[in-house]
Amino acid sequence: MIARQLSSNPIRKSQVAFVFVFVLPTTRCLAHCEFCFYETGHSERVEAVDFVEPLDGALEALLDQGLQQVIISGGEPLLAPTLPDLLALLADKMIHLLLLSHGELLDEQRLEQLEEATVDDITISALDVGQQLRETVHRIMFHSRYTPTLLTCLNRANVGQVPGLLEFSTHRNLPHLFTPVHVPREAACHDKYSLRGLDDGEWEQLVRTLEPWAAASDSAFYLGMMRDFYRDMPVHPGFCPMGTRGLVIDADGSVYPCFHRHDLGAGNLLVDPWEQIQANLEHKGKALIGAPCFGEHCLSMFAGIQQ
Repeated sequence: MIARQLSSNPIRKSQVAFVFVFVLPTTRCLAHCEFCFYETGHSERVEAVDFVEPLDGALEALLDQGLQQVIISGGEPLLAPTLPDLLALLADKMIHLLLLSHGELLDEQRLEQLEEATVDDITISALDVGQQLRETVHRIMFHSRYTPTLLTCLNRANVGQVPGLLEFSTHRNLPHLFTPVHVPREAACHDKYSLRGLDDGEWEQLVRTLEPWAAASDSAFYLGMMRDFYRDMPVHPGFCPMGTRGLVIDADGSVYPCFHRHDLGAGNLLVDPWEQIQANLEHKGKALIGAPCFGEHCLSMFAGIQQ
């Protein structure tokens, strides 16, 4: 969704103009995946606060300037005590709402609440074709109006699951995203999960397996970029969607142009007026034009983007 909007907008490389915002009502999660940013130490969990009231004014200003999508993420957003109030606020904004969830908490009651709150789409985690995934997808498809998008965090431990995952999503006609995990080299689980550990033969097999998916989902450029990056070939996209087209509101109310650039903090919704925060975002976001800090941690943001 982000990629399609981004790739069709001709001003993306030369101007800061926000069309999507990630809102994190919590950084808590029940899954505790070893390769998660929070578990490896790449990012820090923060104490969640209630920023719904000041968010209202921020969204009104952004909507007037062309905001198209709010992505509710985390952590696991369904654990956030403020989620009902956040959804109530967003329901009045007439904007596309996407919820990213691990999936196991999406029972019938929560699905009904999301429908009532006019959440448009749901993306759930799909690390393997296990019973939990089957039950979650069945529940969503037969007890709600949603067709979930599956998100597979590709890592060295689950590449063997890719054919089965593709068969699962294709058979059910489900949208599917494959994004590589970023595991810092100093993390204890680096060798276990990092795709850097795949040899050339394993990469060739993985790419052949994903090529039909890439063709069907306009992700050929993305798949090629991912393959070339991990095979140490020169890769640089020339632009970055974060900071120029998107921003992040963290669970403590802090606002950043990118998940990975907390050094470019623009302010906090509970402390600073939105006008000042946005001015800081527009100024600091220019540092990301041209993607000078592009690296492995950025790859997932380019899923679906066409060169």
